[in-house]
Amino acid sequence: MTLSRRFFLTASYLAAILLMAFGVWFFVSPDEALVGTHHLLDTLPLVMGGRYLFFGALLLAALRYQDVKVLGTLLIGFAGLGILDGLLYWSANPWPHFGVGFLALFSALYFFKTGKVAA
Repeated sequence: MTLSRRFFLTASYLAAILLMAFGVWFFVSPDEALVGTHHLLDTLPLVMGGRYLFFGALLLAALRYQDVKVLGTLLIGFAGLGILDGLLYWSANPWPHFGVGFLALFSALYFFKTGKVAA
C-alpha cells in the first residue's frame, strides 16, 4: 500500500470516528456539545437544511454509480436517521420521519436481496 493511500484511508477512518464521537457527544450532553462545537440554535435549521441537501446528493451519487453495497448501506443509514427522528418527534408528528425512514429501509433491503440497482 502506498503512503498516500494509507494516509487517506487513515484520514477517512479518523473522520468517521470523529463524526460518530460528535454524535455520541450530542446524545450524552447536548448543551455542552452545542457550545463545544460552536453551533447556535438560531442557525440550526440552516445546518439541518445543508445536511439534508448533502444526504440527497450522496444518495443520487450512489444511484448514479449503481454500487449495490454502497447504496444499500447508505439507505440503511438514512433509514436509521429517519426512524430515530420519528422516535424523537413521537409527541409531535413522527410520520414524515417514519415514512422516509421505512422507505429507505425497504429500499435497502430490496437492493441487498436482489443485488441489482438497474432493471
